[in-house]
Amino acid sequence: MNGEKKSVESLGRGRWLLRWPARLLLPVLMLLFALAVSLLGHRLRVSELDASVLQTEQQRLRERLALEQGRLTQATGQGDMGQARRLVAGLALHEGLMQAWLLEEDGRIAAALSRAEIGRRLSTVLIALPPAERDALMALQQGGASELRLRTTHGPGQARLLLGAVGVEPARLLLVRVDISHALAVRQAQARSDLLQQLLLTLLSVSLFGLLLHLLWFRRADQLRHTAVQLGRGDLSARAGLRGADELALIGQAVDLMASDLQQRQTELQQLADRISHSPVVVMTWRNAEGWPARYVSDSIALWGYRRQDLLSGRIRYADLMHPEDLTRIAGEVARHLAQGPDEYRQEYRIRHGDGRWMWVEDRTWLARDAVGQVVDIHGVLLDVSELHAARAELAIQVRRLHEAEAHARLGSWTYDVGNGRGWWSAQMYALFNADPSAGVPSFEDFVARVHEADRPAVRMMLQSFAQGVTPERNVEFFRRHPDLGPTRWFSVTIYPELGAEGRIQRFVGTTLDVTETRQAEATLRRINIELEHRVEARTRELTELNQSLESFVYTVSHDLKAPLRGIEGYGRLLLEEHAQQLGAEGRLFAERIQEGTLRMSQLIDDLLAYARMERRAISVQDVELASVLGQVIEDARTDLERGGVVLELEVPDAPLGVRVDREGLMLALRNLLANAIKFSAASQPPRVHIAVRRLGPEASDAIELRLSDNGVGFDMAYHDRIFEIFQRLHRMEDYPGTGIGLALVRKAMQRMGGTVRAESRPGEGATFVLTLPAAVFRPQEPGAA
Repeated sequence: MNGEKKSVESLGRGRWLLRWPARLLLPVLMLLFALAVSLLGHRLRVSELDASVLQTEQQRLRERLALEQGRLTQATGQGDMGQARRLVAGLALHEGLMQAWLLEEDGRIAAALSRAEIGRRLSTVLIALPPAERDALMALQQGGASELRLRTTHGPGQARLLLGAVGVEPARLLLVRVDISHALAVRQAQARSDLLQQLLLTLLSVSLFGLLLHLLWFRRADQLRHTAVQLGRGDLSARAGLRGADELALIGQAVDLMASDLQQRQTELQQLADRISHSPVVVMTWRNAEGWPARYVSDSIALWGYRRQDLLSGRIRYADLMHPEDLTRIAGEVARHLAQGPDEYRQEYRIRHGDGRWMWVEDRTWLARDAVGQVVDIHGVLLDVSELHAARAELAIQVRRLHEAEAHARLGSWTYDVGNGRGWWSAQMYALFNADPSAGVPSFEDFVARVHEADRPAVRMMLQSFAQGVTPERNVEFFRRHPDLGPTRWFSVTIYPELGAEGRIQRFVGTTLDVTETRQAEATLRRINIELEHRVEARTRELTELNQSLESFVYTVSHDLKAPLRGIEGYGRLLLEEHAQQLGAEGRLFAERIQEGTLRMSQLIDDLLAYARMERRAISVQDVELASVLGQVIEDARTDLERGGVVLELEVPDAPLGVRVDREGLMLALRNLLANAIKFSAASQPPRVHIAVRRLGPEASDAIELRLSDNGVGFDMAYHDRIFEIFQRLHRMEDYPGTGIGLALVRKAMQRMGGTVRAESRPGEGATFVLTLPAAVFRPQEPGAA
């Protein structure tokens, strides 16, 4: 109480200030405040200037004494006292330096600014100085040592003195006396000049500020008052419109912002009412009376097929729209909330649409009570959730189907949350392990107890990984159920870790599948595979025996068939040579035909044997240089090329090209192709054979392509596959002799080496045979290498 009384008294004493117009009072107070601040700042600045000048002069003196110390030490060390006196005399050029003495060890002056002082003792020279200054100089003299020492003192009047001493080797001392009063006076005069300028500027500033206050502040304050009066009368469009960053402008902007906010809220309320009227949400207010008569209904009730006036007038009662099966439940819940609360609750029930169908409605309700706690109004926000109910029903169907699918597949699903250590099992999981769903998910130990003894270590390790939040070593685990739970069943557990926001495992999700039938099938399959392996071994032995029999047959064919042919050929030759005259022309013709037939039969047998050998001979695949093989084939056919006048063109890269082939098989294929080219281009003028070799890609492991072309008769591509079949011919024997086995040998050789052969041709335009061979990295052998 006493504190409040003192506050009132102090406020009453200060009321005299309110009697003055603010346009005068504020500039005067600001002027007084600015003057006080300027004077205080001047005093502080003078103190700072004194310290600054003293520090500067001390630094200058330190640098000069350090310089002279070295020079004097050098001069006295050389015994040149004349140079030492000149150096001391030169100190007179130092600004403010009044006296300088170079003292001997016994106190006599060896050099000084005044020649009259040389040779005298320092104590006699200092008698004329004030006691404080004399004592300071004597103290510096007695300090000894060679380090530089400074001391500050006051001289006569207001003089500020700076005393310094520094040792000069070997036992001398340089003593100086410097007056820094002039430097201080210059800086203080500058400070007073600055203070005067600041006072004049302050006076001018306060005058301008008073003028600005007079022109702007009070006029804007009156404008702000006028705006507040308009807002108070309900005109929310009124604005002060003040600009700037001063307090009055900020207040005006705050008032404008408040007015804008009120106007915006009024607009938003109107827009909200419009949106509710056009949204699927129906807003209603009922009076707490019999039948719940409507007090307010939004226009969106038209979506339900009703007019708001029908509900507001009471022609339609809202309770009559409820489904009879829901009305009793809803009425009981509303009565309980009216009597006991809570005042906010949620309900779902069915309402009859205007077209007669039933729709589900979600009703979010809150109660408005009067001062004595009686419910006055019931407010509700209602939303048609028929589609949500349909989705829930569909979801329930899908869940049921999932459970049925898991049961048919004997597949259970589960999750384990690492954070809280809780798990979840699907219904099928409980069925697989004969567990009671009402008991919840078994603990780790209970689950391990349901596993076969032999599989428990692996399962326990998997569960420990779950508990530690780390992924198990295997994401699929197989184990058996304990025999006490029924017949032995095998399960496959598949584990999927799920990561959280920080990259750590948040939970494990997995499935457990009954794979007993699969395990049994695998055992059956292993048994079948063993039986099959035995059969393969037996079949291999049979094939080996058949192959040996075939080799014996081939040898027999080679020996027994060719022996009679040799006899026929020999007797035919003797017949032509010794009995040609008795045979006559026709007889000789017949004998010649017999000779040709035996020769062709012998060649046919040789080709068949070559084909059979190619079919069963062991392939020796190795890396060979293609150019050397091609050169050997061309050299073997050199006689046939020259006899037919064939022009041979080669297009082979300079760099060695290695192919991984069976050398004998490749040479057999090239010989047959070159012989065919010579034979079928014999009628051309001149016969021409072109051989080109290239790599199909940039890598060393790419395939090698060899193209052998001629300018012979060619063939129709419709017979492309036929020409590679055994005994297939496209030309008459009389025109182009041969057995029809050569190209079949070429294809068989290429197949066994892992290569391919194809042909390109047109009738009368020659033919091109393309061999594709596996490439190899070929490194030519260096001369002299083993």
